[in-house]
Amino acid sequence: MSKTLSQNQNVMQLLNGQFFVNPKEIFCGDKVLLQYQVLIPDEYVLVLGNYLPLKITNPEELSNIIKTDSLTCTVESFSLELSGNLLIYQINCVAWQLGKISFPNIIIELDSISLELPVSEFTVSSILEKTGESSIQPVLAPILLPGTTYIVYGSIFLGIIFLSLIIFAFTKSSKIYRFFKNIIINYKYKKNHKKCLALLKKLNKNSENLSNVDFAEQLQIIMRGYFSYRFSDKVYNLATSEIVSWFSSIYNLILPEQAEEAIHLFYELMHRCDFLRFSGNSVKGAELQESERDDLIQKGISIMNLIEKGSVNV
Repeated sequence: MSKTLSQNQNVMQLLNGQFFVNPKEIFCGDKVLLQYQVLIPDEYVLVLGNYLPLKITNPEELSNIIKTDSLTCTVESFSLELSGNLLIYQINCVAWQLGKISFPNIIIELDSISLELPVSEFTVSSILEKTGESSIQPVLAPILLPGTTYIVYGSIFLGIIFLSLIIFAFTKSSKIYRFFKNIIINYKYKKNHKKCLALLKKLNKNSENLSNVDFAEQLQIIMRGYFSYRFSDKVYNLATSEIVSWFSSIYNLILPEQAEEAIHLFYELMHRCDFLRFSGNSVKGAELQESERDDLIQKGISIMNLIEKGSVNV
C-alpha cells in the first residue's frame, strides 16, 4: 500500500480541515463513522491522483496506520479519496469504552510524499444516561401482537383434539383395523364379482361354438372360482355332493338367508353340469335343452348376486 518514508520525502500536514462524526449520539457497541475533509493545492492533487482512491480493510494494515487499543475501539476500515481539490478520509469503527476516545494522527506514506492526517475524538455515552435509569429493570413479559391470543388458544384447542384422536386410536385400534380391513375385503369381493360376471357373459356369447361337455366344464370353473375366492380354496376341490354339507358345517350359524339360498342353487347348478359332463350321450337328459345354456348362465349370475346381496364377509 505505502512505501517507507525516505529522507527526501515531503511531509504534508493536512490539519486545517473539517471533522464529521456520525451518529451524533454514540453508545457502547455502536458503529461510528469518522470523516475528515480538507482542501489541498493543485500540485498535490496531481501527485495524489496516482495513488488514490485508497481503501484498507485488512486488520494488520489498519493497526499499522491507526494506533488504538482494540478493547477501546475496533477499526473496521479506512478509505482515502480525492474529489477535485477536496481530500476526504473515512474511518469505520465500533466503540466499546465509555467516555472520550481519540487516536493519534494518521501517517500515510507514499513514494514521494507522506500525509499526516488528524483524527477527531468522540464521546461514548452510557444508555443509562439517556434513559435516566440507575438500575436494571426486571424482565418484562413478551409483548403479544394483535391476534396472537387467538393463535395461542387455537393452537391449544387443536392440540387437545389431536391428543384426543391419538388416545381414541389406541383404545379403538382393533375396531379401526377391522373397519379398514372390511373396506379392503369388500373392494376385492366386488372386483371378483365383476370379473366372474364378465366371464359368464363371455361364455354365453361363445356357447354356440362349444360342446355340451366343454360348456358345462367352463361354467363349473367360473362358478367354483367365484365361491373359492369368496369363501375358501377348498370349495374349488369339493365334490358336488359335499357342497351343501361343507357349507353347513363351516358357516351354518353365520350365513344370511340369501347366501343359504345361493349355496343350494350352486349345488343344483354344479349337479347339472356334472350330469352333462359325465353321463354320456346315451343317457336321457345328457343333452342341453333349447335355451338351457342361457338359463344356466342366468342361474349362475343370480347365485352370485344373491351372495353379494347378502354381503357375506367370512
